[in-house]
Amino acid sequence: MLVKEFMRTEFRTVAEAMPIPELARLFVTEKEEGYPVVNNHQEIVGFVTVRDLLQVFLPNYIRNISDFFDYSDNFGYLEIFYMRGKGNLFIVEDIMNYNVLAISGDASLTKALVMMFLNKINMLPVLRGPKILGVIKQRDIISVLFEGS
Repeated sequence: MLVKEFMRTEFRTVAEAMPIPELARLFVTEKEEGYPVVNNHQEIVGFVTVRDLLQVFLPNYIRNISDFFDYSDNFGYLEIFYMRGKGNLFIVEDIMNYNVLAISGDASLTKALVMMFLNKINMLPVLRGPKILGVIKQRDIISVLFEGS
């Protein structure tokens, strides 16, 4: 079974220049975990996830604190002020992953599943050159494996 037989051809992409608040609204309303990022020629240039978005709001130093949760009960008003203001400073291009993990439509579903599993991701863009043809999600593979059961 090939990816191109089961990929979704109707999917959303986001533009490099999309403001972060607009991206956040998409994540909330559409309940997706990530989106392919395209340039003006509709060529894939990156991928952005909920995690990429949320990481913008975390102070850089938390990666250096081994017991962060012992210190972080509540940042209080400063946390709210910081989070509400910082999102307006960025566009998708600032936070996206430039190294896009993608797959060909001629690849097997097994290969897609292995790639997603090993890289802890839920979706792969399906490409032909720099053009995005579709996406394949773990849920698509589950529906194929358990169809009729």
